[in-house]
Amino acid sequence: MPEAAGPHSVSAMIAVGLLAALAAASTPCPIENARYRMHDNAVTARFRTVDRTSDWPAGVALEVEVSRPERSLWFLPWQGGTNQRTNVAQVRESGSGSADQPTRTDFEMFTTDADLRLDSTVPHAGQMAPAHLFILYLNEYDRSFPRAFLDLVACTPPAVHEPRPAIEFPPAG
Repeated sequence: MPEAAGPHSVSAMIAVGLLAALAAASTPCPIENARYRMHDNAVTARFRTVDRTSDWPAGVALEVEVSRPERSLWFLPWQGGTNQRTNVAQVRESGSGSADQPTRTDFEMFTTDADLRLDSTVPHAGQMAPAHLFILYLNEYDRSFPRAFLDLVACTPPAVHEPRPAIEFPPAG
């Protein structure tokens, strides 16, 4: 009969998991390869390469995948005007949603390095990935999020032939 894990072996497993997350967060990773996860594993996120427009010059969109209920939310990063804060505009996939559904909802987003120092730059294609993401008030807008703090957990290149996401680019402002 297998022996039950004692408190020391459980602590060791937790420590190994934390060390792996810290290692991923401290290793330079191109933003397009970054993979994020909430602590409860129900929500993952990654930046996907998208077209650049004059209103949306970042060249990336943040895809947040929720497992309960299963769906993806899409966000475009942008600079918050005179306050210089990083924001994300929730946008929808092309062809989804109804005419009375808003095409855009804005949230403030904080990004940090592995030491939790705030970074005020907007995530752009080709940059190194932040270690942590925090989307302010997302849990008030969508109750399926217990919190919106995501940790960098892996650095994995996208599939070679992965198509660009088909999202709607609303006018800025």
